[in-house]
Amino acid sequence: MASYYKYQTAKGQRWYVKYSKPNGKQSSKRGFKTKSAAQKWLRTYMVDIDHYGNAENMTITFAIVYKKWLPAYAESVVDTTAHKTKQIFKNHILPALGSYPVADISVPLLQRLVNHWDKILVKNDCALYTNLVLRRAVQLGYIHTNPMNSVIQPKKKARPAINNYFNQQEFKEFLTHIKADYQPDNPRAFMMLWLAAATGMRRGEILALEWNCVDFKHNVIQIKRSLKRATKSYIGSPKNKSSVRKIAVDETTMNYLHRWKHQQHKLMIYFNFDTYKIKNQLVFSTYRKNKPMPEAAADKYINHITKKYGMKHVTFHGLRHTHATLLVEHNTNVKTVSERLGHSSMETTLRVYVNMDKQPNHKVANTFENLMN
Repeated sequence: MASYYKYQTAKGQRWYVKYSKPNGKQSSKRGFKTKSAAQKWLRTYMVDIDHYGNAENMTITFAIVYKKWLPAYAESVVDTTAHKTKQIFKNHILPALGSYPVADISVPLLQRLVNHWDKILVKNDCALYTNLVLRRAVQLGYIHTNPMNSVIQPKKKARPAINNYFNQQEFKEFLTHIKADYQPDNPRAFMMLWLAAATGMRRGEILALEWNCVDFKHNVIQIKRSLKRATKSYIGSPKNKSSVRKIAVDETTMNYLHRWKHQQHKLMIYFNFDTYKIKNQLVFSTYRKNKPMPEAAADKYINHITKKYGMKHVTFHGLRHTHATLLVEHNTNVKTVSERLGHSSMETTLRVYVNMDKQPNHKVANTFENLMN
């Protein structure tokens, strides 16, 4: 039951309506120029209650639902994944949808956004995460249906192959340059790049490597930690179960590591760190504080070399790619390479790392021709 009343303001006569909320409490709404305008507002209000259950839900924004959804999601994934997800929302989803009431988010609006994200992003997870938040909005009763269910997802584009590796000739040239530039004056940089190239270890694995995981007697490195990045960098578990592994290391690399261990000790003594006595001493650490090095330092080392000598731009991760590709090209069993890299399957190794610049193999064709004749 509703009642309508007139009242006087400085701007003239106005109407207000008294009505009952679904919980039985009395409320009112003022400021209508005519009685019919007040009646129209009340009819809309009652329709909203029938549709949404609570008219206040009409003002719940996407950003509010995101904040309600995030804590449970963050508990269900590793913190590095949670950090990346937050960055996706911060950079793309919230600027586009954050201020919209979830009740006003329509299929056409989402379709335009999904198409836009597909054009500007190489890896587009925005639609996936938007869907998760809107699904939560349905669960909380803010909307009855998830408009994302009616959005047509763009066809996945084949990702172009990225030539992020050195061929054998380029690789030998690269090793020559790091010896000349880093071996005498920056042994830490030399050792880091050489180790990455010689073992195919991930950047995070190298930056978290401790001397107690280097077995000089058996020429083996045990990988059980990795540098992670969330709100800040920290050392944690490797990428997956397959990443915990032991890898054989060649004699030359082990000799370089042995030399670097002594060089590091001499350098760190200057900063009052006796690296021989520190139980979990990192193979690569900052000098002044003996802390894990930032990932950007590893990138800086390789970028300096490729830029200085006009080489093809290959990232630090590209040394891992180089290691895998050259091993397979020289007839190393793919399963062996996969285990060395810490992949969960051989398919990952073949799909991600061993697919570049392959020339048609005429020898194989000729062999099969002989079988047919």
